[in-house]
Amino acid sequence: MTPNSTYAKPFLTVPEQIRRLRGRGMDCGDDAYAADVLQRYGYYRLSGYWHLYRDRPVPPAPRFDEEGREIRLDTFVPGTSLAHVVSLYEFDHELRMRLSDILSTIETTFRFFV
Repeated sequence: MTPNSTYAKPFLTVPEQIRRLRGRGMDCGDDAYAADVLQRYGYYRLSGYWHLYRDRPVPPAPRFDEEGREIRLDTFVPGTSLAHVVSLYEFDHELRMRLSDILSTIETTFRFFV
């Protein structure tokens, strides 16, 4: 980070994060569940998994920005739930852990023969 840079995103408490998600159309379950999930995994870590569920602009609005990236709105497609986003995150985490274990075994075996 450069000395002159600023962080533009405002700090949001967990209840404010839940309100933001609900305001954008996500089913967060009850407050206790949503707070537990956001404290455990983090809003921004999960945001990569809910990105797929953000609405797209309706034509004739442009679908891509100047750099060729698909434009997504801040609102979520109907039926998006925090529980589903968490299940995607946990699946991805488990897959990474298993692949890491397998790759470690392959690496050890390869080193033995080299």
